[in-house]
Amino acid sequence: MKKMKFFKVVIIISLLINCAFINLNAQVTIGDNKAPENFSVLELISNNKSGLRLPQIETTAERDAISDAYGSNTEMRGLTIFNKETYCVNVWNGTTWIEWCAQQSVPLLTTTPAITEVNDDVPDCTGTVADGGWTNDAAPTVKGTLDAALGNGETVVIYRSDNGGAAVKLPGVATVTNTDWTYDDSGLLSGHTYAYTAKVVSSGGGESVFSNAWSIQVDTDRPTQIATIDTYTDDQEPQTGVFDFSIPTNDQTPLISGTLSSALGANETLVLYRAAGAAAAVKVATLTVGGNLKWTYQETPPLPDAGNATYTYTARVEDAACNYGDYSAPAALRLDTRAPFSPSIANVVDNVTDAYYRLKGPTPEGYGSCNDPTPTITGGESEPGTTVLIYDNGVLIGTTTADNYGNWTMLPSQYLVPGLTDGWKILTAKLVDAAGNISAASQPFTFTQDTTPPTQLVTMVDFVDAVGPIQGVRQSGEQTDDPQPTLRGTIVNSSGQPATLATGERVTIYWTPISGNYLGFATIDPGGTSWTFRIPANLALTNNSTNDFSALVVDAAGNAGPLSGSVIRIIVKLSGGY
Repeated sequence: MKKMKFFKVVIIISLLINCAFINLNAQVTIGDNKAPENFSVLELISNNKSGLRLPQIETTAERDAISDAYGSNTEMRGLTIFNKETYCVNVWNGTTWIEWCAQQSVPLLTTTPAITEVNDDVPDCTGTVADGGWTNDAAPTVKGTLDAALGNGETVVIYRSDNGGAAVKLPGVATVTNTDWTYDDSGLLSGHTYAYTAKVVSSGGGESVFSNAWSIQVDTDRPTQIATIDTYTDDQEPQTGVFDFSIPTNDQTPLISGTLSSALGANETLVLYRAAGAAAAVKVATLTVGGNLKWTYQETPPLPDAGNATYTYTARVEDAACNYGDYSAPAALRLDTRAPFSPSIANVVDNVTDAYYRLKGPTPEGYGSCNDPTPTITGGESEPGTTVLIYDNGVLIGTTTADNYGNWTMLPSQYLVPGLTDGWKILTAKLVDAAGNISAASQPFTFTQDTTPPTQLVTMVDFVDAVGPIQGVRQSGEQTDDPQPTLRGTIVNSSGQPATLATGERVTIYWTPISGNYLGFATIDPGGTSWTFRIPANLALTNNSTNDFSALVVDAAGNAGPLSGSVIRIIVKLSGGY
């Protein structure tokens, strides 16, 4: 029985061999004389390798792709192929593939290839693409090794699958040097995933097993999002808050904030770069972008301050394949942690008209008195453009700004308090630069602040005539021939009792009809409660004049007590009088 089957096979093969020499340009059907049916492809080999060969499939994946696409077609039942990956005959029974694996019909070569890298030479990321990694090189170089040198007629061929499809043999062969080989690929498409394999083939039809697979993901599209660097947050006293980059900082760990124009893609990241001074920018962070497209970066550890150091930030979107978007506009932040030098206070200027109807002007430092609640304070020796803080006994009372020459003036409108309180004043000044660094305090400027007027009353008692035949005490309203009479009076309190003057207080004499005509200070008698005042020669009374004199107490700050309730009237008759 076995002998009969053997002869039938021999006869069929002989018929097929004979048919191989017939010049046919169509499919061949063995059987009735009819046109070939679907899937009845028969390959005939002629010349010196005559014989019958089944359709060949390179890999099992390629075989499965056929059944996935056409397996439901009933005409595909019985389709027979040779799987070169397994060296088995495969038959589709309408549901699954049936395999017959006999003795290997293709010589198995013993030299085995391996893929060791896929090389990217497109900037900015060049070198080996990790297995499964990303590349922006549409023409990478596949590299590998052999475990032994090739024999005569042997070459290395490369296969490539696209997005999980069947592996396809690529044109040409790899370039082999000793046991190293390379293959330059081309024509890859962005957005596709490719897997490479390799094997050794011989001119005699032998093949090795496939190498390891090496897959890459190709992306040649640049990101289109644009980042902006908006503000920074300073939490270093005394100047804290959110600022734009035109304001320097003394915070060595600022919080940098910005915005991205649109959401990141699956393989994209937002990267922040920082340059110190003129140095090249370096990557400092991969940023997390929120759903509102906002991002922040907290500087840590503290930034070094080399003296007015400037740090310039830029950001851009980068993808895993080393495609880069455009840089953001640079944001330069000046870091300054050095305190300014101490300023000086030059003058405290009293702008209030005193009891003598004159402006007092500068208050002497150390012993002066001021009755202006908001005097003008001036100074210098400051860093130009710095903010000047003025303190009274350690309490901030006002601010101003130093000019380009380092001089400064605090006007009454720049006080932060209603005015200076009465008492001993110790004024100091400090500087705050644009970064928020604060200087040590200036040397103090001291004086007495006194806005409280005296309470004593001055009485006008009489005057003394010391000229002519009739001399002596005269009462208010009487005549005199003395052009320089002596006025007399007393000092009393609000109850009418004798009172003395406090330190720095004086009795001041005024003369009418010239309103507010200040004559001078009275002489206080040894008892301290009475006074006298002789009209000076340069203000001698004129003939036939009527003169009214009044007085009040004035303190060192220029505050005036109540004007005397009465006047001394002197009628002058230099001739024809007494």
